[in-house]
Amino acid sequence: MKKAIVIYQSKKGTTKKFGEEIRAFLSRNNVEAKAVSIQDFNQDSLTADYVFLGCWTNGMFLMFQHPDKAWRIFAEQLPALDGKKVVFFTTYKIITGVIFKAMKKHIKCNSGDPVPELKSRNGALSDQNKTDLLQIIN
Repeated sequence: MKKAIVIYQSKKGTTKKFGEEIRAFLSRNNVEAKAVSIQDFNQDSLTADYVFLGCWTNGMFLMFQHPDKAWRIFAEQLPALDGKKVVFFTTYKIITGVIFKAMKKHIKCNSGDPVPELKSRNGALSDQNKTDLLQIIN
């Protein structure tokens, strides 16, 4: 059975909810999944096949969006994620803008590989999110 770790940084609980929704969907689709905050993360969890990395969208404008400082520090301390399927996710109020591009700057992974992106305004999985997740794991 494939394994996934869903790692999130949440400010008001919306990103945590989205991470838990992702975990639950993966579990229902035969992927052993665990969700943890960046504060509770343990390096041993990186034995997973899929690494989902999430944060809330910080910043007001399209070009100034970025991950929160705690997430950036956490991400930069991760070992290289080569050989793992890395997926980004975020929650937002208006629009995601450049948040995914900003997230990728802090992760060490196969730089040429496209990184799937999931987003939610309210922390719930949309039908499109579910379709995307099925494509990621199949």
